[in-house]
Parts: sequence; structure tokens; C-alpha cells
Amino acid sequence: MSRRAASIAVGVALSWTLAVPAAGARPLVAGLLTTSPVTQQEPSTSPRGGPVTVVAAGDIACDPQRNPLFNKGWGSGQWCRANAVEKVIQAADPAAVLALGDEQYDDGRLKAFQQSYALSWGQQLGRTYAVPGNHEYYVSHTANGYFTYFGSHAGKTRNGWYTAPIGEWRLIALNSNCDFVRCVAGSRQWSWLQRVLTRKPAPCTVAIMHHPLISSGPHGDDEMHARPLWKLLYRAGVDLALVGHDP
Repeated sequence: MSRRAASIAVGVALSWTLAVPAAGARPLVAGLLTTSPVTQQEPSTSPRGGPVTVVAAGDIACDPQRNPLFNKGWGSGQWCRANAVEKVIQAADPAAVLALGDEQYDDGRLKAFQQSYALSWGQQLGRTYAVPGNHEYYVSHTANGYFTYFGSHAGKTRNGWYTAPIGEWRLIALNSNCDFVRCVAGSRQWSWLQRVLTRKPAPCTVAIMHHPLISSGPHGDDEMHARPLWKLLYRAGVDLALVGHDP
């Protein structure tokens, strides 16, 4: 995403109610506009047995040093409104917050995470599940600031892909930064995803990553990135995929 577009820092996040359908019925996925995440040490496993609400958005926090509209996270006008969005998230009180990449502009430095993202969506870290965006890799090819800040909320390893339960749904988090982490058939991530989809059945599955396969936004389609991963998701009948990057 471009630096200017990124500085909007998401004024609204998308909220979803996830419910497991009755046998033979189609999955229920009801969407409404609201916002994201509460504070604990580890991502909470949502209670099973009923619908759960999650909020999701990418391209979140402005750079505290480089963006003149940062204003301690409160922003100005429609820009850099991460604090205000977090307050809406508190009111929504979702079971999980899905951070869809480019969480911290401009380049995912750890100091910027600590000075910006931590003031807003960082208050919801305890129920956050994150994936890395392209800006997380700008400062280094290892996205060290991102992985250091999120810790276990970005998976148990620094690969950027992992799985977790949300109610009776299964969350699959993927790393679509395929210039730095290979996504082609036979790669470690592709092979891991294939195993998860074939060996660990779940009533319903939601996949999250940063880059869209098809988009009408300014960046357009992104078929060169994670297309092999999308193919696996499609063939397995994954119910829902959420992305960021291209508003």
C-alpha cells in the first residue's frame, strides 16, 4: 500500500459474526461495520458452542516520527485514527481481533510499534491474531520489529504462518510476502498449509493474509504473490478469506 493511503490508519474495521452451520446448511457469515480487540498475555481461545464476533482490518497505525498527522494516535480528520478505532473495538468487545498486515507504518520498526500501535490496537493485544504486511519487511527482510512486538500473537515461530481456534472455527494465518517467504508449491509454507487442510478438519475455516488475489483497489490484482496458497484454500473449500493491502 502507498505511504499516503496508509496514513488513513483505518477509521473503521470490519466486524464478522462467525457461526458453525447446522448439518447440510451453508456457513453463516454476517458482516457489519464496527471495529476491533482486550488485554491478556496470550491470544484467547474463544468459547465454543455458539457464534463469536471478530473484527478485522489492516493498514493500521501511522508513523509517530514521520507522519505530521499522528497526533499521539488520535490523528486529524480521517487520517491516523487508530486510537478512535480502538475505542470502537472496546465497545464491540469481540472474541478476536485480526490484524491483517501493515500494522505499523512506514516500515515496521519496533520503536514505531512501541510508540504508535501500542497506544491504540496494542491495548487489544491479548486477543489479537496478526499477519505481516509488506511494510513490516521494509526495514529488514526478516520483519524483526513485527515479530518482536507481536511475539506469540504472530505464531509460535517467525515464519508468519500458524493456525488457531476461534470458537468452533479454525483460523489459518498466512504470510503472503512471497518475495521474502516462499509461497510456491513445495515450499515450507505451502506444504504446511496442505497438511493443515488435509489432516486437521474443522467445521469452518477462515484464512487471513495481507495481499489479495483479486482486487478493484489501486494496487489491483496480486496474482504473483500467494496464488499457490489461494489455490490450496479454494480446493479445500475454505469458507472465508480476509485480506488488507488494497482499500
